[in-house]
Amino acid sequence: MTSRHSKQIPEELRRWGKRTVNIFMLLDAIKAMILNCVYCRLKCVNPPAVTTGLLRDLGYTQYDIRAFWSRLPLGINKIAIYRTRIGKFDLIFDHRVGAVKETVCRNLTTPVDNIDARRVPSYTSPNTHMLYLQVEGGFGGNVLRINIIRLARIIESYEPGLPERFLVSVREVISGKIDKKYVIDLIYKEIEKWSRTLSLILPYIPRSPQDLSGGIPL
Repeated sequence: MTSRHSKQIPEELRRWGKRTVNIFMLLDAIKAMILNCVYCRLKCVNPPAVTTGLLRDLGYTQYDIRAFWSRLPLGINKIAIYRTRIGKFDLIFDHRVGAVKETVCRNLTTPVDNIDARRVPSYTSPNTHMLYLQVEGGFGGNVLRINIIRLARIIESYEPGLPERFLVSVREVISGKIDKKYVIDLIYKEIEKWSRTLSLILPYIPRSPQDLSGGIPL
């Protein structure tokens, strides 16, 4: 049976996600980016989450890298994460080809945004694939968008190890080692812990793990 959420995933992106190695490559790149942001003291306001150079340095074969990009649709695609009557959250996949600024951190090719490119030694790769990941929230006509790497960098500064723990859990769900309920519970516990702060920003805070996973019917 197809879930309500899976119907809101673009078909081309859903086919890309069915190849497990693509998701593992994505998770590995995000983990490396978070660690590099911390280790090299990068601000990471709006860097790509994945580039060809980063995947290559993580040890993936040319075949896997080529397949990763060839199956990932170009341009912007949105996946509904959570929706209520008064607001929504979408995960944005923004696949681009062009010039990207990069630096070397922990012996890994690391993409950087313009802010960090002015702070650390960097060079430009003229023609490469890159994937930006962002969370977009819309409330009452207002839109808030934040880069996933930036968000993880902020979370890491308050709760060291939490982003990595989340990525490991997602990987174990995909591998069938744990139920996805574990990830939902993990997210809800963090929302509950920071609910007072979040309530100043968001018009609605999920009241239970079930509320988080299902949202409120539109």
